[in-house]
Amino acid sequence: MGSNSKINRRKFIERGALGLMGLPLLSSGLRSVAPSDRVRVAVIGLGSQGRSHMTWFNNLPEVEIAALCDLDTIRLERARSQLQKINPDSRAEIFSDFRHILDRKDIDVVTCATPDHWHA
Repeated sequence: MGSNSKINRRKFIERGALGLMGLPLLSSGLRSVAPSDRVRVAVIGLGSQGRSHMTWFNNLPEVEIAALCDLDTIRLERARSQLQKINPDSRAEIFSDFRHILDRKDIDVVTCATPDHWHA
């Protein structure tokens, strides 16, 4: 293979981002989704980025926010309160230890919105 056929990190991220931009358009065609077909999401890290993830996922009809996690109890409570306002039917559980989320078999997706040095 020539060097022109190789994809570098920058191109991969660019192409991946372009592909992800179409997800809201695809999901807008879905109006009702059976509870058994919903994707259950957990959000770890509830600063501004994590709450943004939570809000974005909450707007997708095929997604259910199943769990929220943060070490900071103030951020955890703020996110729980925000989720209750935008989705009064939410039954998201709250955790201060991410390992409890990873132990659950009913979680389909985990988004980690913690600072880079905490991802490892």
